[in-house]
Amino acid sequence: MRHEILKHLGIEQWVLRNNQTPSQPCYGFQLMKEGQLVGLLLADAATENQDVFVMLTKIVAALKLEAAGQWYPSVPDVSAVLPHCHFVILMGEFSESYGDLRLIKTQSPERLLAEPALKRQAWDDLQKVLSFLA
Repeated sequence: MRHEILKHLGIEQWVLRNNQTPSQPCYGFQLMKEGQLVGLLLADAATENQDVFVMLTKIVAALKLEAAGQWYPSVPDVSAVLPHCHFVILMGEFSESYGDLRLIKTQSPERLLAEPALKRQAWDDLQKVLSFLA
């Protein structure tokens, strides 16, 4: 019936839309301490970029955490691991919701590479992770 109405209106092709914001490309890392999942790091990244990956690896090491992650063409589904996380680090602009988890928001890694003066502020934001793990 619905298809007949659409055809009658001159609509031959239709797409069901949902209310979700389109996903964006990013790096996603599961953050671990002593082999236990403790958090997530999601970082805006329009393309896969070695300089960004190196920066993120250094950030994780400075926070004394281990990480497993990669670049994704869209924000990965993290719903299965969220119940095991204490926090989510968001580097850049993200519209996804992460429930009641502690969120640490800071500049995107691409912006930090373009404007090194912002690194101090970003590091101050990221050090909040250390208090969550104490």
